[in-house]
Amino acid sequence: PALCDQVAAAKSEILATPGTTANVLIHSDLHAAHIFHREGAFSGIIDFGAACIGHPAWEFAVLGFYHGWPISDGILAAFTANLESRRSLSRQARVLATPLALYKLSRAAEAGKFQTPLKRQRIIAFLQETCSQMSLSLWPGKW
Repeated sequence: PALCDQVAAAKSEILATPGTTANVLIHSDLHAAHIFHREGAFSGIIDFGAACIGHPAWEFAVLGFYHGWPISDGILAAFTANLESRRSLSRQARVLATPLALYKLSRAAEAGKFQTPLKRQRIIAFLQETCSQMSLSLWPGKW
């Protein structure tokens, strides 16, 4: 119930975020199987089936979902050196990660993957972490 309340409290911010910046080309599915490394260095990305034009924070939400917020934030720091832009995109990524996680839960339910409780638990844990970070009163001071 507390998680539902946190998601509901973020509703207006979730709905407002897509119109906050110009859309860009995003991959939208950057999980480990789509990112290649050779000899410790990045070497390529595959599978552009989910690529679209969208809010840049969506890409960082996807990275947060698949790789964790520390990785997403590290890539975001390389993406923009401007502290205010980084704070804004980081916040927006967490806002957009909320519907992303809910979508992943619904897809898992439709596919019958709830027979594997670890997938459900992982998605719920990500959603809890994301909502917790969004509710931090000292958000701008994090970086």
